[in-house]
Amino acid sequence: MRKVRLSAFVRPNEIDNLPHAFELGLLSWHQNQFSVKAIVRILEEFMQVAKQYAFSEIKLAAHHLRKYLVEVRNYTSLLKLEERLIETFPGEPELLLNLARTNVEAGHYDAAKTLLKQANFLDASLAQECQSINAMIQEKNPKAAAKMATTQKDTFGIKSCVVVEPDPSVSNFVVTMLKDLGIANTQHFPDGESAWAWLEKNPEPDLILQEWRLPKLGGIAFIQRIRSHGFKKALIVVISSLVKRDDLPS
Repeated sequence: MRKVRLSAFVRPNEIDNLPHAFELGLLSWHQNQFSVKAIVRILEEFMQVAKQYAFSEIKLAAHHLRKYLVEVRNYTSLLKLEERLIETFPGEPELLLNLARTNVEAGHYDAAKTLLKQANFLDASLAQECQSINAMIQEKNPKAAAKMATTQKDTFGIKSCVVVEPDPSVSNFVVTMLKDLGIANTQHFPDGESAWAWLEKNPEPDLILQEWRLPKLGGIAFIQRIRSHGFKKALIVVISSLVKRDDLPS
């Protein structure tokens, strides 16, 4: 029975019980209907939403809890829900849009604009939806819409990043992109030796972006030193067109 998930038909006077019901494992809720035609329509809508979320129970339940929180205009709880979903499914563009919409309703316009940048960066096909949410910001607060976002929100769970790139133009582009995505704590170095000297004396970063062919200390040796130093959690990403098949691990 632990695998059974429940949906509820709710009367208007029962809607206030929904938060507790979701805490107990409720999957979805629907307005109480008494006609066969209405019930069939509800089931069809339920299956459509389930397919949209690839039958993920977490996302499906969150969708229906979101519907309730929007209906009662409880944006404080909705913010917590959307932030928890981002923590569970980091970097999903659609979830970033949901969090952006909620921030708009809560009056957090700078955070919303940063989230829209992140979503648009991850999925350019969402540009129209991002524009729609930007229009909401302009409607609610024209001054907030006119200025650039100054409060960066770390939505990807990355608090610090080291960029190792000898080409200044590439390095500047990558650092700017990272800051636009809300990763403000970014260090950049032109070679492996200077990057390693900094890493030796500082806490482990969350992300390391590096060129493969580095001056002074090559890419392979640089990675070996990082891991030998005990930095096991840092995600290392090599950005280069110079990596040959022989360079890759077998």
